[in-house]
Amino acid sequence: MDVITQTGIWRRTLAEMKRKAGANDSVEALRSKFRQAFVKFRDRAKVMAGEIPRDLKQLTVHDITHIDALWQIADLIVGDKYPLTPTEAFVLGGAFLLHDLGLALASYPAGMAEFEKDPVWRDAAFQLFRGKHCRSPGTKEMASLDPEIKRQACEQALRLRHAAHAEELATIGYRHTDRDQVYHLIEDEELRRAYGRLIGRIAHSHWWPSEKLPVEFDQVIGAFPGTPVEWTVDPLKLALVVRVADACHLDERRAPGFVRALRNPTGESEKHWRLQEYVQTPYEKNGRLVFSASKEIPIEDVDAWWLGYEMLSLADRELRDADAILRETDRPPFAVDAVAGANDPARLARHFPTKGWAPIPTKLQISDVPSLVRNLGGQALYGENPRVPLRELIQNARDAVVARRIKEGRDKAWGQITVRLIGSDTEQKIEVRDTGVGMSSELLVGPFLDFGTSYWNSALMLREHPGLASKGFEPQGRFGIGFFSVFMWGEHVKVITRRPEDGDASTRVLEFSKGLSGRPVLRRADFLERLIEPGTVVQVWLDGLAGDPGGILAPGPIESWFNRLPGMVRRDKAWSLRDLCAWLCPAIDVNLVIEENEKQETSASASDWETMAGTDLLRRLLLHRDDLDSVCTDNLFQRAAANVRDIRDEDGRLLGRAALKHFMHSATGTQDILNQASAITAGSFRAHEQIEMVGVLLGRPERISRMRARPIALDSPGALATWATNQANLVPRLTEDVGLLTQYTMTIRMLAGDTRDLPIARSGAGFLSFEDIANSRDLPNEILLYEEFWRGSGFVQQNLPENGLAVGSGRMKALLYPLPEDDPRRRADHPRWRQYWMSLWGATIEAIARAWGVPLLEVLEASEISSNRTEDEQGGGFPQVMPMKVDIIRNPRASKTLKV
Repeated sequence: MDVITQTGIWRRTLAEMKRKAGANDSVEALRSKFRQAFVKFRDRAKVMAGEIPRDLKQLTVHDITHIDALWQIADLIVGDKYPLTPTEAFVLGGAFLLHDLGLALASYPAGMAEFEKDPVWRDAAFQLFRGKHCRSPGTKEMASLDPEIKRQACEQALRLRHAAHAEELATIGYRHTDRDQVYHLIEDEELRRAYGRLIGRIAHSHWWPSEKLPVEFDQVIGAFPGTPVEWTVDPLKLALVVRVADACHLDERRAPGFVRALRNPTGESEKHWRLQEYVQTPYEKNGRLVFSASKEIPIEDVDAWWLGYEMLSLADRELRDADAILRETDRPPFAVDAVAGANDPARLARHFPTKGWAPIPTKLQISDVPSLVRNLGGQALYGENPRVPLRELIQNARDAVVARRIKEGRDKAWGQITVRLIGSDTEQKIEVRDTGVGMSSELLVGPFLDFGTSYWNSALMLREHPGLASKGFEPQGRFGIGFFSVFMWGEHVKVITRRPEDGDASTRVLEFSKGLSGRPVLRRADFLERLIEPGTVVQVWLDGLAGDPGGILAPGPIESWFNRLPGMVRRDKAWSLRDLCAWLCPAIDVNLVIEENEKQETSASASDWETMAGTDLLRRLLLHRDDLDSVCTDNLFQRAAANVRDIRDEDGRLLGRAALKHFMHSATGTQDILNQASAITAGSFRAHEQIEMVGVLLGRPERISRMRARPIALDSPGALATWATNQANLVPRLTEDVGLLTQYTMTIRMLAGDTRDLPIARSGAGFLSFEDIANSRDLPNEILLYEEFWRGSGFVQQNLPENGLAVGSGRMKALLYPLPEDDPRRRADHPRWRQYWMSLWGATIEAIARAWGVPLLEVLEASEISSNRTEDEQGGGFPQVMPMKVDIIRNPRASKTLKV
């Protein structure tokens, strides 16, 4: 208490006054009541503050020494004559006590059990899990989270929640689990009822934007009953004192060297510790707060020096904002209104001298931000593809709609995105409108304009939408650059937005009139721009017309990861907006409506791809083809569409809908048709094709451009194995060509499916399936394996010995990308098995082991399996029969073996 009692604020308000002749004893008794209540309040807060390092070891000191020091810093800032009443001193001291107590897990009455139910903690855990695994956790995974993720989630959530939680602390009751007695931080019940809520709100307000303070604290509160009428409380004045004092407490008391040695902070926290070891207690000079260093700062602490520069600039801004608010609201200003040397490195160096280096602003800078955004968020990233901005806008709209759907507990089909082409023969604009969560001003001027920053992964999102992530919301926008692709279309862009909790008069407009070369303007919407329905509207005025060469609806090449060559896939007719949107968004889970030529129609219904017929699904994937109608009547197309089946994980989540298709069809023209009837998505949106399947596989983007994605199903080998086994029963519908059947079998094998009755090998008597071999009861105890490539009914067959098998496709592996490195079924741990398990060679060896009733590993160890052919053995050509060194597969449990 000594630090507090020595301040002018304490002495003028709550200190015991010397008795004067005629003094009012009742006033002194009231002063004593507030004084004693505060001392007890402080004693209990001290205990709770002492718990903070247990949960946040990296933080600089936030214990009672920091809280007490705020009195001293505040006293310096406000000056020795600043008017404060005893009740204001009690409330101010209480706000000092509470402002950081929420950083202690102990401030939650039920501890971790309660905290893990907090939406912010669950959101943080979801974000951390997604960052590590690129997917949301399941129920079981949330129940058994990695301890490091739990720790990081706890730290992140405590930081994010502590200010808001401070609002509740003065009124929360704490009790022993085995006792009935309830403890409060403010023991005096009268004062707790009168001021507890107010103290908490002022403590909370140190994290609010400063412009919110005059709105929330616009009224002076009258005196406590029985106290002098002049003992009022001005919450605005006190809230400003709390925030400037907290911003300006930077000295060594917050980072003692011995404590730093004990805690060993790392990363950004370590820079804070190093900085504050240098900082001395500030003093006032000519209305400025002067900070100084205890010694010269060496080059190894250059990052700490620049951190100090940033923190002093922040303190300076807080002081200047406070001064402006006080003067604008006709309140007495503080004695200090700025920080000496802030915002000028050279001037600050007079107070914070350096050793061996000069504080010149040498921080990495980008002088031409518009050029960077154009290069990294435009054609240099996406190529000459005018359809990319539409995909990105619809994706942003989708995230906003799904976020609101989940937040408000609406039906999974709720919400709409409307895409409009508006204009005449001379000027057109594209408009994308959604019914989503809208955007706050803080978002519009923060993450939205911060190139490369994703709002959905930010702390601001956790604050604005607590509980959203943990309710299952998975944003499909990840990189924070997609919006900037709209400047590929034109320079005039308008973003109109309104949050559901705001009225239509609160609609905001962010307008770019000169593209990236000018400053955007944020303003209130005029009457005609106001949104009756909450959400966001993005309007882009096109530089040309949509149907002009290079326009969004113009004919031209269809670019994808696999179609790199110009003209390899090309559309010669103009797009309709409806077909283009459905083709770009094959798996969208929000209703997508199109307005073109004053006609409105549905392009895709929410998640309709999950239940539509296979023919309709493949037709959607082929909307880029001019000959679509004739393609869809092709017999092979119809047969492939009939084989489309769901791919679901063990929890029943749909990962894709597809059928097997190999590129080596013999029918003329089939290759092009079926190669293009597929899509791996980045979220809901087309990324590229899949060369061995038709249908849709949900995926996650592997590149910022979203032109490459990794199927989610690859992380669920059980789901793929089940689907592949099902396909083994269906592919005989597609062809009787044994060569083509082998290609299907290879893919099924690689996906760990059962190949059923499909051929994998040939004996002298004919073709054999896995089951044929595995169920054989008369296999020789030594088998010779030959490599053979089956190509149509006329392929040249080798003459096989009685104990010989020729394996279709030999050791070739399926081409599905990416190949699993290890056998999902973990059937054997052997070098040759790791090399060939996914091939029909491996399948044949496994079937032989099954027939013998011998573990696969034992068979592999007893056999002679060579490595791949050398160049000499391969020869210069590629004959239909490719002899190679014979592999000898032996039964290790047989009494006799043949000598070869």
